[in-house]
Amino acid sequence: MEEEFEGLIVGGGLAGASVAWHLAERGATHNGVWVLLESEALPGVHASAQNAAMVRGLVEHPGLRWLAFEGQRFWNRPPESLGLPPEAFRPLGSLLLASRPETAALLRAAAEAGKNEGVEIEILDPANCLRCFPFLEGTPFLCGFHAPRDGIADPAALLQAFLRGFRERGGRVETGRRVERLLVERDAVAGALLKDGSRLRSPRVCLAPGAWHDDICRASGIRSRALRPHRRHLFCTTSRPPFLEGMPGFVWHVDAQVYFRPEGEGLLFSACDEDAVEAGVPAVADEILEWAHDRLGVFPWLRELQVGKRWAGLRTFAGDRRFLLGADLEVEGLFHAAGLGGHGVTCAGPVGRLVARCLVEPSRRPEEAGSPAPLPAL
Repeated sequence: MEEEFEGLIVGGGLAGASVAWHLAERGATHNGVWVLLESEALPGVHASAQNAAMVRGLVEHPGLRWLAFEGQRFWNRPPESLGLPPEAFRPLGSLLLASRPETAALLRAAAEAGKNEGVEIEILDPANCLRCFPFLEGTPFLCGFHAPRDGIADPAALLQAFLRGFRERGGRVETGRRVERLLVERDAVAGALLKDGSRLRSPRVCLAPGAWHDDICRASGIRSRALRPHRRHLFCTTSRPPFLEGMPGFVWHVDAQVYFRPEGEGLLFSACDEDAVEAGVPAVADEILEWAHDRLGVFPWLRELQVGKRWAGLRTFAGDRRFLLGADLEVEGLFHAAGLGGHGVTCAGPVGRLVARCLVEPSRRPEEAGSPAPLPAL
């Protein structure tokens, strides 16, 4: 079976759904049929669902700062036409801690850049930090960064809002449609071959399949961009200490690589492990809790809490941690929205906007489509 489309979006997680919605907002779906292809029975069941749902506007990587700032703004002031319910985001704030001078310097630079962009960030010395957050007594750090407009999101609500808006404006969402490889003819994309043998013809394809990005590239004879999926474990405790009353939405010790936030009656936490794995549903490592306990020394009381639940999710990123966005310079008509590596919840909004603009204006590079940040060459 062969069908023809104006464009294909491969992947129904937050990145692909955001691209789809922004295309529809720009009127692209009125000019022809765009289809989003999701390999699973439901969209967004992998990295878009298996995460801590934290919106963090302050990041160390200079190349990602603008996107993180824009992502924080997107959650605090979502477009009215998106129809995102107010309860989808709780701006409870965040507190980042640094114990190494070089990390503190990176975060200070990011904070100053954020202030120039109108982002609220307060830099706290240890004394002021302890005065505001007494539960940090005994935790080693040089300074803290309080961002009151960070918070806890509902990624599922955002995903459904993106997909609903795409459908309402003429786009098609098809689940259970696994892409085997892309069709490439004379260094130009021509569509996709699906696992069921269907051939979908299209002059434009946006790759947003998360952990499966490089698998599809290799199967299609396209140069791999070295985006590797990595496993990260998350835990939920059965209770929460009363002395955490009044804490921000989440606390993240950047150098110790430990974060925690309230979840129900307990705490959700992670020790930020990163094991390279194959794309798929990651198994929970038997020894992971013992390994995590070794990292929790910066918050000794956290070690004493009973863990009631643990699971693992995937984060896919390149070695330099930069996102892979926009038009491919080697294959005409191919575009990417990939490698978000744990920043997908925060950055899905601006990523979709940038890539959608590149799709409808193919001559534009991502930095020409509204981002002053230095993005990677494709």
